[in-house]
Amino acid sequence: MTYDVIGLGVASVDFLCLLDSFPEWGAKTRAPGFALQGGGLVGTALVTLARLGARVCYVGKLGRDEFSEFLVREFEREGVNLKLKREEGILPVRAVVLVVGSTGERTIVWTDEGTSKLSLQEVEPDELVGSARILHLDYVGLELEAAIEIAKRARKRGVKVSIDAEKVVPGVEKLLDLTDLLVVPEDFSYQLVGERDPERGARFLHRRHGSEAVCITAGERGCFCLAEGEFFHQPAFRVKVVDTTGCGDVFHGAFLYGVLKGWDWRRIARFASAVAALKCRSLGGRAGIPRLGEVEEFLATA
Repeated sequence: MTYDVIGLGVASVDFLCLLDSFPEWGAKTRAPGFALQGGGLVGTALVTLARLGARVCYVGKLGRDEFSEFLVREFEREGVNLKLKREEGILPVRAVVLVVGSTGERTIVWTDEGTSKLSLQEVEPDELVGSARILHLDYVGLELEAAIEIAKRARKRGVKVSIDAEKVVPGVEKLLDLTDLLVVPEDFSYQLVGERDPERGARFLHRRHGSEAVCITAGERGCFCLAEGEFFHQPAFRVKVVDTTGCGDVFHGAFLYGVLKGWDWRRIARFASAVAALKCRSLGGRAGIPRLGEVEEFLATA
């Protein structure tokens, strides 16, 4: 089977608490809202793509515990195909997310205790590359060396490579060299480039790594993109924000959807910004992800 996007990386279980304000240390605080959702960089990007109508497949490593089973059910409910390595005794990433509803700000406390990253020996990279139009990778749930090797094989086959890079780690530049679609948060750009200016950062990343498109996301300031020699800014859409959790992951998924459709880069950035904004109206990284019709209706009046 051929998929629009195959994603290899992390899927997490998110425990989300909606608060009126952040509690003082040692205090007990009632949460007006609570949710249990699937999360994770690649996992949430794939759910976004599935809701928009793309055919996707998640490749990852899960255990046989109740948290892993929960994630499987969540993916199946969203129409995400699965190719899993199941192993007794391991756990998925778990996260506790504290969200202040009045501002949408959040703090995430997470653990990878008991987890195990997917290695190259546990996947069939040539089969994956042959069945994808785009490969979307992270190195939280996938070993960096495995991501680099899979990206190399994809590039040789003409498959576009996208990564979700949240943190600068030793060796990550080798993966960036193999990335066609480079969408990174502002902090990552600053860590790697040493520039706060998004245009200088985007041009530096493009010059060093040669990606087809570079996009730096900057929260409420929108995103800054460089593609086909043109640099432009896409402002963020204004919505009533409940929770910003998962915004970057959702942006990634919507960005890849636009690439699949062959849209121009300005349209892709505008579309991805709209999808990420609409997500923020609900608690959690996935609950508020819109369907395609809702996005089109929103953009028609924006």
